[in-house]
Amino acid sequence: MLPSAASRRVGFEGRCTIEVTSTDIILRDMNAKRIERWPLHLIRKYGNSADRFSFEAGSRCHSGEGVFTFSTFVANDADKIHDTVHVNSEVLANESAQKDARYSRSLPRPPSSSGQSLGGRGSPGPSCPAATYE
Repeated sequence: MLPSAASRRVGFEGRCTIEVTSTDIILRDMNAKRIERWPLHLIRKYGNSADRFSFEAGSRCHSGEGVFTFSTFVANDADKIHDTVHVNSEVLANESAQKDARYSRSLPRPPSSSGQSLGGRGSPGPSCPAATYE
């Protein structure tokens, strides 16, 4: 993890392992003694360059708000992390929208409104295996 005000606040700098699950970005120090977790639905934005992945955590994250940047050892790892976060964030957003739609359909409606059926549930998104980054 590259140094920043946010990384210093959570006590992570230097080498670490990052893993993307269907619901979280998980960070472990090299000894796997410290873990930090950011729920994907609380990530404000994310992006990558050739060898870096970064995200902005929202204020409701345990770490507080801030930008966290990781330099990868393998160039396409940043792409893989970005793509996994993107797909899993979309799945979570779609599931949330479907829940909202089901809830709103269960409420009494005025005669002039009409509801839409959104179909079945989305499947969990892919996971990104843990890898070591700096």
